[in-house]
Amino acid sequence: LAFCLGILIQIAHLNACDICGCSISYSNMGLLTNLHRNQLGFRHSNSSFEVQTISGDLVKDRFQSFEINGAYYINSKLRLYADINFLNNTRKESDQKNAIHGIGDLKAGFAYELVNRKLLNDSYKLYFEIASQIKFPIGKYNAAIHELNLPENFNLSNGAWGINTNPKCAFSNAINGIVLNANYTFLSNSKNGYKFGNPFQLQALYYYEAKMNDAFKIIPFAGYYFEQIGSDRYKNNRTVEGTG
Repeated sequence: LAFCLGILIQIAHLNACDICGCSISYSNMGLLTNLHRNQLGFRHSNSSFEVQTISGDLVKDRFQSFEINGAYYINSKLRLYADINFLNNTRKESDQKNAIHGIGDLKAGFAYELVNRKLLNDSYKLYFEIASQIKFPIGKYNAAIHELNLPENFNLSNGAWGINTNPKCAFSNAINGIVLNANYTFLSNSKNGYKFGNPFQLQALYYYEAKMNDAFKIIPFAGYYFEQIGSDRYKNNRTVEGTG
């Protein structure tokens, strides 16, 4: 059993509407695909948004996530993986502060390696896997969160079951590589019949391994991330204006 501990610093520029703000989420960075080891990890993300209301007041939103994730190889090709996070969402408006915090949804699934480091030439190898994960809506979902003067994305959960398809491939040699990662999630209706849009993410990364010594590496990376979310629908199947 091998454990990996790392620190990942990410700087991103995001454009988002004033209503949904930080509904944009980060997908798994995908670099751990190449390790082929049992893993236990921790990830923290922090995103902030500011918007000025019509009355001139400044609204500051902050979204924090503390995630524990892990993976265990059942055999040489089949991997079980799961993650769960603690969320802390806060809004400051004038002299008021609202906060919602607690456990988010649990996600667990399996990944199967279709191509395991097939040698393409003298240097580069190919890795390809297909994964699927189920989202268990154990986080608290408040359908009336707007009555607290908070947007929908402040909920700890969307109250819906979900299942995703997540193919990944990597071209790599001993010191660098390219990782391609796609993810599509189908969401069921929430408890009150509201249907959130299905999200799609696409990611392409180039990374370089700088070996400091036998036990320590630094892995800088750069890449492209794209996300699109479908329109939400009311219980009567009507599209929710301003979503998607």
